Amino acid sequence: MYFRISMALVAVCLASMTQAATLEVPTPNTTVSGIGVISGWKCTAEGDITISLNGEDPFPATYGLPRSDTSSVCSDDGNNGFFSYWNWGILGDGQHTAVAYDNGEEFARSTFRVVTTGEEFLRGASGTCEIPDFPAPGETARFKWNQSTQHLELDSVSSATRTAQGKLYWTNRKSRLGYAVQRANLDGSQLETLFDDRGLYPVDLAVDPSGGKLYWTAGNDDLRAIQRANLDGSQVENLVLWHGPNGGAPRELSVDSTGGKLYWLFWRSGSYMTEIQRANLDGSQVETLVSHSDRIFHLAVDPTGGKLYWPVETGDFQHAILRANLDGSQVETLLVPDSQLGLGFYLDPTVGKLYWTLNSSPRYRQYALQRANLDGSQVETLFVSDSQPRTHDLVVDTIGGKLYWTVGEIRRANLNGSQEESFFSISSNYGPLDLVLVWE
Repeated sequence: MYFRISMALVAVCLASMTQAATLEVPTPNTTVSGIGVISGWKCTAEGDITISLNGEDPFPATYGLPRSDTSSVCSDDGNNGFFSYWNWGILGDGQHTAVAYDNGEEFARSTFRVVTTGEEFLRGASGTCEIPDFPAPGETARFKWNQSTQHLELDSVSSATRTAQGKLYWTNRKSRLGYAVQRANLDGSQLETLFDDRGLYPVDLAVDPSGGKLYWTAGNDDLRAIQRANLDGSQVENLVLWHGPNGGAPRELSVDSTGGKLYWLFWRSGSYMTEIQRANLDGSQVETLVSHSDRIFHLAVDPTGGKLYWPVETGDFQHAILRANLDGSQVETLLVPDSQLGLGFYLDPTVGKLYWTLNSSPRYRQYALQRANLDGSQVETLFVSDSQPRTHDLVVDTIGGKLYWTVGEIRRANLNGSQEESFFSISSNYGPLDLVLVWE
């Protein structure tokens, strides 16, 4: 019995000794970058605390920092913390190991990963970025590059409502022959008609605020076109023209202002064949990137990620979401939904999410809104509705937490489907067609 008790006491003492010191930063299996600290605590230091990285010669750490949080473990004055500054860029990208010593005896270690900018110390660079819904939903955190610490550091946190800065643009069929391009603030104020025509009728819309231009597809019985104008609707010009009623029609515009390209779908008349095409922003150098024997109803472009995304329906009513590089190469099936896709399709590269609607099915009795990461992972259903809106277009305001869609009028709701309401309607049997959300 005495032997068993003694062994138990030894085990308790050893456990206490192993918990009486730790290397907290860098934490095992985490990633570090820039300039930071190597830190931890040890109840009683027998000699100098030193740190070795990847087996190199140890360097000293300052010991004796106040650590009141260790009082439950250490019976001392609490001044048992240690630290040392270090530029992780010196180590280079990859996996590394830090070992802490007391008087030459190892007492803690950590294996971690370093990511660098490609240089030990980046000079002359500047930049900012924003993360929506961080640190809390409805807030936006702004980060700014700090050369001295080699980090993006928190610069400000602001409310993300931004209603006064956001505008919704749409094409509107006001009557059998009357079409217009309109816009309003996201609170419904300042409704403006930017373009009104009875010749070529605008259908699908794209906006380039940085270039100060509106782009739209248009047509009548004899002519199809892609047109553009200033943001106030002035100086309308034809970019690409197709003559004859049977030549097909352009649809679903997307603007890549950085790359200087305009993307669209081209529906071939008399068949379900669809082509993904692009041209320069002035309409020159038209090229076909992808040809499908099946009808494509939407196209989304992520210039930053260098990808095109589109939903497709095959002849046997099977649905899938595909993507490719911006030049049309490396076409891949991103995901196959568990029900038929609806007409709603939206990409928000700022939050890395793809949104789509599902039509009625045995699983979703009427209508559902889903989303996933841009690599097709983490598919989730945001809501299921008992009604099935005949959605022509869909946009998602992730900043304000709102969903907008057209169904003879423009309706909106929260991302979970609650608080559905009318945003814009007209007193006719026609109504809005294509939507574009712009932050100005």
